[in-house]
Amino acid sequence: MKGHSDITKMAEAAGLGYDGLIMKIVKNAINRYGLYNKLEYKTV
Repeated sequence: MKGHSDITKMAEAAGLGYDGLIMKIVKNAINRYGLYNKLEYKTV
């Protein structure tokens, strides 16, 4: 995986993949900052 960061390589090795890594980062940020109840779900 030339050109990819180490964190992406670690996510692949752990079986998360890129999408799984992004989802983990977003979910952790939502939980950390208590944003779950503040988010409004909108359809596009």
